[in-house]
Amino acid sequence: MADSEDHLVPGASGCRAPIIPTSLSCLVENAARDKDYWFRDGNLILVTDLRRTAFRIYKDLLARQSGTFDDMFASSSPEVKEMYEGCPVVERSDAPEDLRHLLAVLLPTTFCRKKDDLLPSLYAFSAIIRLSHKYNIQHLEEQALDALKEHYCDTLNAYDERSSPASRTHLPCYPYEYVTVPARTDAFVDGWLREDGTVVRLSADDSRRCLRASYALARESFDCASKMVHLAGNTACTVDADCRESLIELYMAIDSHYLSAVDPLEGGERSWSWWVEHYEGYSEDKPPCEKCVERVREQEKTYHRRGWVWLPMCFNISVPGWPEWPGDAP
Repeated sequence: MADSEDHLVPGASGCRAPIIPTSLSCLVENAARDKDYWFRDGNLILVTDLRRTAFRIYKDLLARQSGTFDDMFASSSPEVKEMYEGCPVVERSDAPEDLRHLLAVLLPTTFCRKKDDLLPSLYAFSAIIRLSHKYNIQHLEEQALDALKEHYCDTLNAYDERSSPASRTHLPCYPYEYVTVPARTDAFVDGWLREDGTVVRLSADDSRRCLRASYALARESFDCASKMVHLAGNTACTVDADCRESLIELYMAIDSHYLSAVDPLEGGERSWSWWVEHYEGYSEDKPPCEKCVERVREQEKTYHRRGWVWLPMCFNISVPGWPEWPGDAP
């Protein structure tokens, strides 16, 4: 059923004198028409409380996809005074930006995208998931969550292959990015500003969770770096005797702050193997040989699998089906 604050309200054609001082008979006349979703042949008008915006859409199309609206329309028979140009008027408590994101995927009726298409914006994801849940649009909520999980995924291989950032889901790599990605750490302190001006902040429990995890991840990062240099110190290269010195030289050249800030799961341009291959400061321009670079890659994969298994524990959360041993991490 509809939220208690959302209700059928009076509309008026020509906006004559109000019926009573508190009536909303001029609601539609005083609202801004949405430039994308005001269809002249529409038979339902939604008006937002916040920044009065009117959307003229199709009643049956909305009811077929939303259990909430279907129940609302089935249980109400608007009187003439509740109509505007023959359309029932429904006032909604949602922000117009959020409602616009929802209608963008309901008209047409499916939220279709190819596997390699760019993900929607963070604002769009937030609005689509929240409103599809609120209005009982199950198929849309499932599709949006599935698309979101392409980034906030539940396997290490998928995590390594992902490309573009999105928004929050229940999987543990979201809080992980919250404390390892600079743009996320700002939001951790300041909150996240939605398009409608609302600031969303973590709960006190989640804030403590992320704060403790940030310290644990810094220790893990430095520990990984120490083990990498230990690997370098024990390297007995049969190809080039300078490989050991080159690897140690790289470690000594990297700032200690960076060593505690590097992402323990990073497989891209901040990973150890990437630095070993692309560092330009080796003495006499002698980088490690390919055999030694491959050894670093294999050791790095071992650390990544271990870190992936440890991730839920770092945030003190439980994830059903999460691997318990590094060898089980897909």
